[in-house]
Amino acid sequence: MTYAELRAANARAYCRQNATLFGLVPTWGPLWNCADQTGDDPEALFDRIHDAGIQAIAAQQTQVDWSQTYAAVKPLLESPALVTAIQSARWDLATSVSEHDGSLTLTKELLARHIRDAFARAGLQHLTRMRLETLQPTAVDPSTLLAAIITAVLGVVCPPTAPFSAILEPVIAVIIKVLFSSLSTQFAGGTYGASPDAFNAQVQEWAREAASAGSAVNSRTTARSA
Repeated sequence: MTYAELRAANARAYCRQNATLFGLVPTWGPLWNCADQTGDDPEALFDRIHDAGIQAIAAQQTQVDWSQTYAAVKPLLESPALVTAIQSARWDLATSVSEHDGSLTLTKELLARHIRDAFARAGLQHLTRMRLETLQPTAVDPSTLLAAIITAVLGVVCPPTAPFSAILEPVIAVIIKVLFSSLSTQFAGGTYGASPDAFNAQVQEWAREAASAGSAVNSRTTARSA
């Protein structure tokens, strides 16, 4: 499966989650409102978020064991507490001078802390304490992994001070959930090798394809605006 095929399948999965008319008509759902703010169409914005997401996953310093990753991260992605954590982190960033870095950037450390706090308040703190089995001696907790990916995607698709970031952040979390689910399904299928190491190599290749696709889109956009 090429990266373009993977992304297209995930786009369809995302649209099915937002289906209207008794669940019969897939739609882009909240991406319509976000796209109005970013100047994209919904499909283009989905592609940008998806591309940035897989590149952020591939860029993690600790290679994760895909037989464990989704099981650990899935409960965080599906809980309403995640959106609460993102909103709380954004509020903290906007009101606390001590957290400002000069650009109002939502940092991985700030978001990870709010994820852990939000889940603790919801009585789900055990989810953020779970450790992922990895191929390397070090391990990363799911809240830090998820925060790293979400903030990396935001850095690509949304200006740090953009007022619409508040509506885009939860949408990014949903798309990352679709991406994680898809990657886990691909790993379970064994098409790319039975070991997490072999599958990580495939994820790295998809990330390179995503980077190339993004560069091509940027070049076309620049040419049209010239």
